[in-house]
Amino acid sequence: MENKNILEIKNLKQYFRLNKNKIIKAIDDISIEIREGEVLGLVGESGCGKSTLGKSIVGINKITDGKIIYKGINISSNRKLQKRIVSGNIQFIFQDSTSSLNSRMKIGEIIAEPLNIKKIYKDKKDKDKIVYEMMKLVGLDKEFIDKYPYDFSGGQRQRVAIARALSTNPEFVIADEPIASLDVLMQAQIINLFKALKNKGSFTCLFISHDLSMVRYISDRIAVIYNGKIVELAETEELYNNPIHPYTKSLLDSILIPEINSSNLEVIWDNISEYKDYIKDGMQWKKIKKDHFVYM
Repeated sequence: MENKNILEIKNLKQYFRLNKNKIIKAIDDISIEIREGEVLGLVGESGCGKSTLGKSIVGINKITDGKIIYKGINISSNRKLQKRIVSGNIQFIFQDSTSSLNSRMKIGEIIAEPLNIKKIYKDKKDKDKIVYEMMKLVGLDKEFIDKYPYDFSGGQRQRVAIARALSTNPEFVIADEPIASLDVLMQAQIINLFKALKNKGSFTCLFISHDLSMVRYISDRIAVIYNGKIVELAETEELYNNPIHPYTKSLLDSILIPEINSSNLEVIWDNISEYKDYIKDGMQWKKIKKDHFVYM
């Protein structure tokens, strides 16, 4: 039996006016659903609108038009309602951990902050236990609990942000490039953590990233976004094995594989697909096969 939708985005538009004559269409008429218990990967190049979409869902950006429906409730119709539902059920892992952490709070206080808001612990001992468990999950020693964000590297601060987001066992997590600032070993640890949570069946996540290999490893389905539009959506292996939209093919082709020329030891890269006009007038959202959709 297919899981029901936890989030439905319908004809979402997020425009930003730069001046009287210029408008940036960061999100341009996107419709997509996220199912309970799945990880939906969202991939695209810098500036394509993927982070803007995440911020629009939680109300950081006031949407221009469209609907954001969470568990059957149109949360975009009322800003107070959106704030209440988001704060109680959704956690956002920001790409920039430096600005998302309060520099005046200790690490233990930062991780415990959502616990204090939701009052989901029995007593201080129970709260400390949860904080320690979260720190262990993301590879932080409990001796760090009384340190401040400025005592940590960027990667360590990002682990604090992830621990804070997961501390209340949220219904839905939006992870915006959550591992970009981590070293390779810690990236693997966090991805395995997300995958373990997903395998339990209670973890739902919009995983935003430009790292195609990581997205493939963790996602049930992948949505490809270009210039504010979703141009392809499919189950993970279907997308990688049978990409249809030219932009999706270009993204997959641009995964660089170095080759060594033994004569002069130069590094030669495979050619990246040339730029094409990926979005044209008259294109429509079409179903290619079950769970595979393309804007063409």
